[in-house]
Amino acid sequence: MIDIPKSLAVSGRKGTKKLEVLHRRMAHLEQRLRTATQNLSYDREEKAALKWVIEKFIEYETLLGRNGSKDKDEAMVRGKEILEGANGAWRRLKNEAYRALILGDAAARLKKLVEATRIIVDLPERVKDLIPEEPFREILTLSVEAKRAIEDNGDFAMGVLLYEHGSQKGDPNILEKIIQKL
Repeated sequence: MIDIPKSLAVSGRKGTKKLEVLHRRMAHLEQRLRTATQNLSYDREEKAALKWVIEKFIEYETLLGRNGSKDKDEAMVRGKEILEGANGAWRRLKNEAYRALILGDAAARLKKLVEATRIIVDLPERVKDLIPEEPFREILTLSVEAKRAIEDNGDFAMGVLLYEHGSQKGDPNILEKIIQKL
């Protein structure tokens, strides 16, 4: 008999992993139910085990109904909105830094670049439980690069943080590509 935890709180990245485990366990329970219906001659212990399996199956079906894809979709929408807002703020601050460069104000340019880069540094914390693991890893990598650029006071690194090598004007930046994947 498999051991299934009594309660599964399903939310965020850990909840997604729990749902995957839950799906595998439910598939196993479904297989046991099919086998049980094919062979109906069970002793008392086997009948008790079968009853337990059926109860667990019903319990987890109910759990999936409450915490299934609807919550996950809503979280994804919130995560996408946060990323879009961060991208817009980053672009605005980067444009302000460019204007400061044109005006010859190096201090204002650096200040705007640092502000823009801090937006990227803070992103993983803001979207950690809202988006799938792969895009989250990409954002985490961007955050690490952003921290390094701020620590090194690298204005060039901050200015090109969201652009891939070889990007052309008008190409989507890295954050926009992540958003498109969602």
